[in-house]
Order: sequence, then structure tokens, then C-alpha cells
Amino acid sequence: MKTREQVLKEIDERIALWFKDLWLETPLIQYLGWTKHQFNLFDQKEIIPNEYWELNEIKKPDPWIVCAANKHKKSHLIICGARHWDSLMRGQVEAMGKYDYNDWDTGFVDQFGEYYDREEAWVVAERNNQIVRRVGGDNGYLYSENLY
Repeated sequence: MKTREQVLKEIDERIALWFKDLWLETPLIQYLGWTKHQFNLFDQKEIIPNEYWELNEIKKPDPWIVCAANKHKKSHLIICGARHWDSLMRGQVEAMGKYDYNDWDTGFVDQFGEYYDREEAWVVAERNNQIVRRVGGDNGYLYSENLY
């Protein structure tokens, strides 16, 4: 079992690894003055490892879908917004430079930042009674409109 210090170090490392070389040459990154030496490869995992809950003797809460998310197919970078491809999401992608919207999968994230595709998110939302309305074609695939 990992010590508390090891778990906290792992959390810090995961947060630092959010950015991948793919994004370092974008206008936003250049504007911020970040360099390639500040980041390593991005490995999308839960931000708070399961050991955190055990070490602190806390029952990890069940996942709860909190917002729409898109995940880049190659880099696995995740962007979030109230709805898929709303102005917030488009702004994030445009700030990175020129990217093809077809290079992204659509899904959702929970309160821990874990990404779920539309099918996985449907299961979580249904289990939590988060689905307040049905929309045409949802049949096991979650849409933002199902949540509000």
C-alpha cells in the first residue's frame, strides 16, 4: 500500500502531466510562455487515485455526471463545457490552434474529472436518476439535454 506522501506526489505528477507536447506549440501555450521542459506525456487517469480514499479512510463517492466533455482521439486531452461544442469548448480548441473537430470523441466527465463516453455516461446518469427528460435517439447514449 502506498503512503500518503506517495499518493500526494502521484496526484501532483498527474496534474503536471495534463499537457502534452502536441499542445505546446499552440498560440495559447506560446502566449503563456510555457516550455516543453515543463511537461511530460499526458496519461489520462483519474486525478485523485483510489489510494487517496483508502489512506484517508473515506468512502469514495459514487460518480456523478457534471458536464459535457470532448476527448482528443490522439492526445487524450479533455475539454469541458455545458454542452458539446458550445462556445466554451470551441474557444478552448481555437485557443490551441487549428484542429479538426472530427478528431474529438464526445462524452462527459464526473466530479473527479474521469471521462465517460456517451454509453458509459448514460449508465452513471441513469443509476443516479440524473436523466430528467428523454430526447430523440438517446436510447442508451447520454446527451446534455437529458440532464436538464
